[in-house]
Amino acid sequence: MSHRLTQKVLFCVVDAISLLDNNKHKHKEFLTAMANGGKILIDCLLALGAKRGFGIPGESYLAILDALFDKKEDFEFILCRNEGGASFMASAYGKLMHEPGLCFVTRGPGAMNAAIGVHTAKQDSSPMILFVGQIGKKRCFHSYISSTKFKS
Repeated sequence: MSHRLTQKVLFCVVDAISLLDNNKHKHKEFLTAMANGGKILIDCLLALGAKRGFGIPGESYLAILDALFDKKEDFEFILCRNEGGASFMASAYGKLMHEPGLCFVTRGPGAMNAAIGVHTAKQDSSPMILFVGQIGKKRCFHSYISSTKFKS
């Protein structure tokens, strides 16, 4: 897996989504079979060589969890006790394996609990990617608990 995994994942996902929008694409049957954001993300991570991720299951990224279950032979999802532990594990994995550690957490408090691990990874120059499940912008702060606005 490349050290520029973050950029490659983003480009891979954006390309896949743009292909889904283009009905004239020659691989339309393949793309419509996987027309789910979670499946697209996991397929892109696998294509880039990812083998392992850490996290806490949560309802804000069920599509990704479904895709992880479908690919359990190819991708190991390590269940952690809390988001902070998951982010520290991903940071340590990145540092030891010299490839980005992947961490999956839920919105709001889950992301806040993972923040210290992200800070540690940054201070240690450990490659790490944090995936945060989030609700749509229109629904954020409208009767949904645990809503938090994130800036990249």
